[in-house]
Amino acid sequence: MESLIQTALSNASERIFYWSLLKAPNDNELRNFRYFSGRLPYHKGAWFLHLLREQVGDDAFWRGLRIYTKDHWGKAVVSADFQKSMERATGTSLSALFAKWVY
Repeated sequence: MESLIQTALSNASERIFYWSLLKAPNDNELRNFRYFSGRLPYHKGAWFLHLLREQVGDDAFWRGLRIYTKDHWGKAVVSADFQKSMERATGTSLSALFAKWVY
């Protein structure tokens, strides 16, 4: 067991996500399938949450996460559920942002 933990820790630096090193892909790159292999799907999700938080502000972002968690705890969800929760928290439509980055 200890060797598994040591192996995981020794490889951890390869999996750490550095915000400062991330280059947001442009629209043409997002249409290119090769950008969806490897680590991009994980980084894209993190990058989208970062953009969303910047756009709506900290208070609305965390309020939206609380609404989403409370309403959907233990249930199967889709991206539209998250969008509705964030829109409820902000009182604005986030359709353009979700259309560009999620759908």
